[in-house]
Amino acid sequence: MNRREFLAGSGAALGFFEAVRAPFMQLLEQHGVRFAGRICRYEKTLPRATSAAEFDPASPGVREIVLDASRWSCSWKASGVAERPDALDLTVRFRLLDGSAQETGISLDLEFDRWSTRNYVLLPGAVYNGNRFRPKRIAYPPMLEAADRRPDLPITINDIPRLSDSAGESRLEEFTGDLSTPAVGFYSPGQQRGFWLLTEQRTRLGNLGLTMEESTDRSKATLRVSAPCVRALRPTINGRVPSLDRGANWQAGDEVTLHMRLYFFQATRLQSLFNRFLEIRKDLTGPTAPRQMVPMSRVWEILEDKQNRENWDETWSFYSLGARRADEPMCFIWQLGWVGGCQNTQALLFSGNELSRQRAGRNLDRVLTESQASTGFFYTLGDGEHWYSDGFDKPFEGGLALIRKNADSLYFFLKQFLLLKKQDMAVPRNWEDAVKRQADAFVRLWKRRGQFGQFISVESGDIVIGASTSAAIAPAALALASQYYGHAEYLSVAEEAAHLFYSRDVKAGVTTGGPAEALQAPDCESAYHLLESFVVLYEITRKEEWLAAAEEQAVQFATWIVSYDYQFPPDSTFAKLGMRTTGTCWANGQNKCAVPAICTASGDALLKLYRATGKRAYLELLRDIVQAAPEYLSRRDRPIPGVSSEKLVNPEAGRKLVNLEPGWIFERVQMGDWESPGVPIGETYHATASWCEAALMLTWIEIPGLYVQPDKGLAWAFDHIDARVLSHAGDRVTVRLTNPTKFPARIRALVESSRAAP
Repeated sequence: MNRREFLAGSGAALGFFEAVRAPFMQLLEQHGVRFAGRICRYEKTLPRATSAAEFDPASPGVREIVLDASRWSCSWKASGVAERPDALDLTVRFRLLDGSAQETGISLDLEFDRWSTRNYVLLPGAVYNGNRFRPKRIAYPPMLEAADRRPDLPITINDIPRLSDSAGESRLEEFTGDLSTPAVGFYSPGQQRGFWLLTEQRTRLGNLGLTMEESTDRSKATLRVSAPCVRALRPTINGRVPSLDRGANWQAGDEVTLHMRLYFFQATRLQSLFNRFLEIRKDLTGPTAPRQMVPMSRVWEILEDKQNRENWDETWSFYSLGARRADEPMCFIWQLGWVGGCQNTQALLFSGNELSRQRAGRNLDRVLTESQASTGFFYTLGDGEHWYSDGFDKPFEGGLALIRKNADSLYFFLKQFLLLKKQDMAVPRNWEDAVKRQADAFVRLWKRRGQFGQFISVESGDIVIGASTSAAIAPAALALASQYYGHAEYLSVAEEAAHLFYSRDVKAGVTTGGPAEALQAPDCESAYHLLESFVVLYEITRKEEWLAAAEEQAVQFATWIVSYDYQFPPDSTFAKLGMRTTGTCWANGQNKCAVPAICTASGDALLKLYRATGKRAYLELLRDIVQAAPEYLSRRDRPIPGVSSEKLVNPEAGRKLVNLEPGWIFERVQMGDWESPGVPIGETYHATASWCEAALMLTWIEIPGLYVQPDKGLAWAFDHIDARVLSHAGDRVTVRLTNPTKFPARIRALVESSRAAP
């Protein structure tokens, strides 16, 4: 480029920036936000000295910062974003000019003057509404004490990062390894404005820290992006503990650069914050592509073999959770829902060989004819001889059971009945009667309490712990029941329950109660199952309100899906295997890890939503989810080493890795340090998770490997294949399929006109 071209280009860039500078500065003023570069010296995790310099992000420049005997420069530059007129790219570089510094960190501080505790703070996968919920510190796996077991319980969480809902200090500390996307956002209902900050995962000093701190009077808040991450408290599986984070040691000439993108936008309601996130979630980290390792047909073969080889119990006629350890309670070898007990038989009936189908039928018969309580609800654990309520090391007293398990089973029992009828198979009358009694139990509970709660007593049929989204799939289940049994009241209750979930949970931007062992922390599972309920209600009623609700919930669900490929420590197992994380699902606000699939579902509601709306974002989100899970499946040709139980019992024994068996897939994708040092970042357990297996099997039967709309010229590959449109004219399209994997591939295809899509 010659000098004239350079000056012309520079002038164009300057002209563009000046065009966006005035409205952007107006937005900064409206939000009451100031920017500062900060240097902090720590003593372990305690800030002992700090020095900062304010700057105008829209006017590039340099500030000097002096701390103790060290002299630093803080330089910054900003640029507008052509395709995002409400966004600003900001790069801030810190450099130690003179002296040295020990245990020191740098940060960019955004100070908001017009703050309110009404502001909804969101860190994707970790913090929803600031996590301003009622806290109780309980060791893992947590269960509320008797005094807290009541139907009107407010949302109650464990000791997890959160802003305070009372007087005193209010500060939440996270780091990028604990988020589905390195981002912080908030919605201000008073100002009708929204804000997002996207940043990178790490610098040369490791993962970035993200801190939100409110002033004592809550009129101001500071958002701090820091390197290295130095948290006072680190979340663990048993609550927060003093952190081992430390500042870095610096010599003259050392520098670190922070790169982020800021969005300031009008927001007429909370949903605007979620809608904006779906649009921008990959803006900074960029697009990702999975490794096309293994087709889903091969995944199915591995998992069907594993189910029949390891999970089938011939004595008790059911598919257990897998090989039972000697120290594991007998009641854990079978579970009704949540972890795959009634979901895996759906997949085996649909696509299994003759042996699998015969065993799935025996499994259903055993459960439907023996495990139902007099109330109509089913017991949720079994050891083959006895049926139990829920429990961890032993069954809970009083027949206490997670309502989600009965909701899951009602939904999947009915799906299997419908499947059998499509296959011209008779559904035994006693099976149908048992499931109708279960549907009636849900109706009675709704009429008595006006909610489904989180934990019920199987033996009384009443709510013990209430007010959660645990039964998010119940509206879908009851809607199916209304069709199957021709009983209008089931659909009426389904819609009433869905209205409650929408008005109470979706509008508040918080769904809870999906897992049994996270109290009522916000979670991914209830978020997805509520989406599926809305989609099923739309399919059955054709009411536009359920399609609109499904779209809102799909956008909220997207905050739980990892949007980028995490950089694991180079010596970790996941780094050595080149594991990708895009499309994994963040578990919940308490259990701070990603998981390889949706617990426990295929995600087909997203495909149905695309078919109803034509919005490509739903296809993209589902493709990420579907293509991520096979990364974490151990195969004979690609075993995945896991941390042995010896290491978990005695972390000082040194790392001992043992290969997972073929067909094993464990639920932890450790991007965070909540289980360190036992299972550090980039490692997994030497174990398998039945629900992950069930979710992958459901993916095979419910998600087409190839989806084609000929009239649109659309050929969309969900499977690990390449699909290229060669020609498109009218309602005809020619597609070339390529299998880049080393395995033969059987591809399930769904071809339909966009006009015919339901």
